[in-house]
Amino acid sequence: MIRDRAALCFSFLTGGRANSIATAPIRSIDLPNDLFYQFPAWGVETKNGKSDETSLLPIADLKAVVKRWDDIVRSSFPDTEIWYAPLKNRWGEYAFYDDQDNHNLGKNRGQAMLQQFGVIYENAGIPGLYKSPHKCRNGHALFALNRCANMAQYHVVSRNLMHADLSITDQVYAVVGRKERQSIYSQFTPEYHPAVIESDFEDYLMSLCKEDRKKALHILVNSMD
Repeated sequence: MIRDRAALCFSFLTGGRANSIATAPIRSIDLPNDLFYQFPAWGVETKNGKSDETSLLPIADLKAVVKRWDDIVRSSFPDTEIWYAPLKNRWGEYAFYDDQDNHNLGKNRGQAMLQQFGVIYENAGIPGLYKSPHKCRNGHALFALNRCANMAQYHVVSRNLMHADLSITDQVYAVVGRKERQSIYSQFTPEYHPAVIESDFEDYLMSLCKEDRKKALHILVNSMD
């Protein structure tokens, strides 16, 4: 189904939670600018009611799948209606509800999206490889974190996941397996270049807001106990 394949791809591209994507109005999704406006004021259900403008990963093939559905739903509803529009089964074919008022059509959209992801894998003949919206969020995080070249970029990914601070990102997503650790350590050399490290760390600190700098200082002090 076009809608559910688009939602699956969008989940990976944004790292958005299921409820956020399933309740997002059309206007909150800005594909030309690779942005997802997760604004509770627009009806997007976010964790703890956080509001932020988040970015999509620049993966063209996945964006093409999302755009196919985006074009359909934009031509069918005003931009204040739900992007993951509810559908009804009519003689074996899916169609939009006639009143085009999908704000009042059913609750628990996030759970419904989770179930529809399962249908995609079943139809593809690979139910054992099923990935939930949360697994897609994990995939987004690991994809981005593995490509970070410095702490400033790591911070950007953390904020894009709408985490309160870096410790959450580090505890949940920055998991490196034994073989990966061994591979990384095998690349280390005895040479020490403090200027590069200090510059990188200074750039990272300067990229933080005042509140996050205080949190970073607090973490550093505690780690020295």
